[in-house]
Amino acid sequence: MRMRQLIGNALRGFAQTVLDLDDTKVSQDQLVALQDLLSHQSFNQAPADLRGLIESLQIKHQVDSISISQTNGSLLASSQVNGASEGITASALFNYVQSEIPKSEVVLIKAQNSWNMLFKYNSKIFVVRAPMHLTTVELKAISNEVEAFLAKKKESEVTKL
Repeated sequence: MRMRQLIGNALRGFAQTVLDLDDTKVSQDQLVALQDLLSHQSFNQAPADLRGLIESLQIKHQVDSISISQTNGSLLASSQVNGASEGITASALFNYVQSEIPKSEVVLIKAQNSWNMLFKYNSKIFVVRAPMHLTTVELKAISNEVEAFLAKKKESEVTKL
């Protein structure tokens, strides 16, 4: 009997090593803390308009503000009160930088307590203000969500016709 148990343990250990089985368990305290954190955050999964999406993205990505404008300066949406002037200024600044440095992708401006990040995506200028600069991947995630929302909205308008 002892020999059988010894061989069984040896085979089990060998199988776990070879198959790289993970038998670790997440502590219930960690799961409760995570569930508590998620219960305090609510994201609007199906916003009715672009402004609702911007506000949802602002909370989701923990940024201070997001503004979106056309390359000519006309504002599409903003989480700021002064979004129209911010859109004009941002598009003018980004267009100037791009005329001087044609291959530029992102303009980072450090203010007193925040970063202003300007970037162009699908002929739209995005302005993201946050306490820390975001990576290019995070900025593209924001712009991809906006583009997906606009595409879905355009598709639903075409379907109504």
